[in-house]
Amino acid sequence: MRTHESYLRKKARASRKDSEGLGSRQIKCPRCHHDIAIAYDNLVSGNLELYCTVCHSWQNINFGRYKLGEKN
Repeated sequence: MRTHESYLRKKARASRKDSEGLGSRQIKCPRCHHDIAIAYDNLVSGNLELYCTVCHSWQNINFGRYKLGEKN
């Protein structure tokens, strides 16, 4: 059991180190403009379904429409 836990800790540290220095931007709900997620510059394409806690709606976000370096 300890080996598995130390493996997970190593993976978490490596993941944190990989994300250092990346720019980030807030993703807003298209319905109410509340911040619902943070996107990093290495996220280029794909869809993600996010839940807004303010307007209680699920929003499907297409990250292919977000250009790198721009804040939306």
